[in-house]
Amino acid sequence: MKKVGRNDPCPCGSGKKYKKCHGASNVVKINPDKYNEQLEQLQRGLLDFAFIEYESELREFFERYMRPELLEDEELFDLYSSILVSWCIFQQPFENRSTIFDIYYQSQQAKIKNSRVRKVFASWQEASLTCNEIVSVEQDTLIVEDIRTNKTCQIKVDQEDGFEAGNLLVGTIIPYIHEYRIFLSVFELSDDYGKLFDEISQLTDHEMRDYYPEILAEALVEEARVIEIEFGHYTYQQVADLFEQHMKDKEASDELIMSGKAIWKIFTDRSDPIVRKLAAYASALEYVVQNKILNTRLQTQKELADEYQVSTTTVSKNARQIVEAVETELLDFKMINDQAVDRYQPSMEQTLRADQNLLAQKEFESEAEMKQFFNQMNKNKEFTSPSSSIPRDRAQDKLFEAQQKKGAQRKKLIKEALAIYPNSPDAYLLMAEDSQSFDQKY
Repeated sequence: MKKVGRNDPCPCGSGKKYKKCHGASNVVKINPDKYNEQLEQLQRGLLDFAFIEYESELREFFERYMRPELLEDEELFDLYSSILVSWCIFQQPFENRSTIFDIYYQSQQAKIKNSRVRKVFASWQEASLTCNEIVSVEQDTLIVEDIRTNKTCQIKVDQEDGFEAGNLLVGTIIPYIHEYRIFLSVFELSDDYGKLFDEISQLTDHEMRDYYPEILAEALVEEARVIEIEFGHYTYQQVADLFEQHMKDKEASDELIMSGKAIWKIFTDRSDPIVRKLAAYASALEYVVQNKILNTRLQTQKELADEYQVSTTTVSKNARQIVEAVETELLDFKMINDQAVDRYQPSMEQTLRADQNLLAQKEFESEAEMKQFFNQMNKNKEFTSPSSSIPRDRAQDKLFEAQQKKGAQRKKLIKEALAIYPNSPDAYLLMAEDSQSFDQKY
């Protein structure tokens, strides 16, 4: 029997050529792995070339665009640095208006034997910083859509990176064979950054190239400043988000919103409630804030129940549970919100507490002996009072120090204070100060 040629009609009678019908299974598919290994080597070579040959130029760009706040946060510094490197390699002209990539490609193109690898590598010349919304996450693959061009692509990533659908992916994406990959690293922003989404989506290609690092730096600085409360269950976070949205709609202050979220955090940590309906607890939380923090009834239980579409009984029952669990902390939050901006007097409070610690450790036979002791203490400039071992006092000392700091150092001290005393109202109110401010109407 004569062998069927690839361009002959398929014997099955379909009318198609054999190579496009039953002969298609005989076509050897290209395995992209060995070619992608070559592209990986070229990527490593490009980075080595950039750091060795253009070290001074890269340092100059770092000094021009690096924000001081980012120097205090090692993680954000490393992230922004890698994105600056990507930007310099692919976007900034150096010799004869050529980029670092252009120069490296010219030195390598003759050495690349496979035409497909050479073509894909050449296409990196068009690589630019992009902002992509994560459409879906499937094991080691992301489906993303560029928020400026609406183009979609598939990116291979490590499964451990923990990307989330709906977030914004910022960085340089480069093509490989049958897939795209991340050049160096990317920054993932939550969907809370709506303003940043809008700004970037309206940029022209020219503006994207020239101003993008400054826009990204501003977003990272905000990330360095803000601390988010971490809840033990995702439904607890959803209740907090719903409460926050209703409060923002009423133009409540950041301090008041943060107080409510902190109260909810303390309550959930202690009571571990089962949340079946978000509004049932969000409405109760707002009722507690109005009545126990503001000490005024801006809305009745029925009005809040109607707003959140739950029953009045539900609001009353859940509010009572919250109050019973966090009654002591409610007094602290009320006092702090009443004092507003002038609530901190670190030197006076620390001195008073130090004196109290000393008095607790001394036994004076008379008032005169006590006065003599303190007079001697005040004369001795090198005298140091014993520090408190009480967690709340130790946390408060961290917060006094945090008030004198900015950026990542301040954020670090607040986190350390919460690690020592998780129920610190002052820590949560400092967090509120660092968040974006809203006009106060409450």
